Amino acid sequence: MKKDLQEKLLKYTSAAGVVLAGPALQAQNYTDISDTTINTNNGFYDLDLNQDGTPDFTIKQYVDTGAAMNTNSVIISPYGNVDNKAVGILNNGFNYPSKLNAGDIISTANTLEGIGGNFDTGYLAFEINGVSNYPNSNWIGPVTDGYLGLRVTVGDSVYFGWARLDVADSSKAFTVKDFAVETKAGKEIMAGHVFVNVPEHILNDISLYTSGQSIFYAGNAEYPAKNIRLVDLTGKVVWESTVENHEESWEVLGLPQGIYVVELTLNNGLGFAKKVMIEK
Repeated sequence: MKKDLQEKLLKYTSAAGVVLAGPALQAQNYTDISDTTINTNNGFYDLDLNQDGTPDFTIKQYVDTGAAMNTNSVIISPYGNVDNKAVGILNNGFNYPSKLNAGDIISTANTLEGIGGNFDTGYLAFEINGVSNYPNSNWIGPVTDGYLGLRVTVGDSVYFGWARLDVADSSKAFTVKDFAVETKAGKEIMAGHVFVNVPEHILNDISLYTSGQSIFYAGNAEYPAKNIRLVDLTGKVVWESTVENHEESWEVLGLPQGIYVVELTLNNGLGFAKKVMIEK
């Protein structure tokens, strides 16, 4: 594995989670970029989700614009194909892209109305005088590590992907961080998850689950684990421990009931993460 990608994956686990996958499951084109911030009126970012040299979406920033110069907004539109869509809804004639969380599934099961047809726009954020009167505008700033669920069409085939964005306070800027697309036509993808190519039997040998307020782990001798931690959905580490054996269990008492991400770091630096429920 390239050193820069490995370092990226180690950093990335705190925000999104990294999942080990074998060759049968490895079918993603992941693109890491230098965080790119657009903060000028009419500034834009052309998102080439599948990295084929042709942008798939344009994300545009408006700052202090409108008749009274008091409107800030972030919008998305298909670049060259009206069949390129975003997960979201159509409401009162306006399209609103959803703000997904890490681990949310993007597939044919989603409602793909975050962008209208005929190159219409989808409103990520829209504020007038610092106020949004659009309850379906899900990206009003500040937003950190939100995920767009996206679909691109190539010929007669569709591919699902995601892009990770921040939106600044007052919705006056957005930042594109990274993105990925599933390379197998029609196959679902998980928002924010990066798949790393390791032997499939390693993935199959890792068991990581919760019951009540206990975490249970069983691993593989070839890829032993060295550290485990629990992260809440804000990205805060709420519990962590070293891993001494191939089979272990821990109690995590006193945590609020809810969904967490349990992250396992292997001794070669790779990571495995999944969403779990901690119950009272």
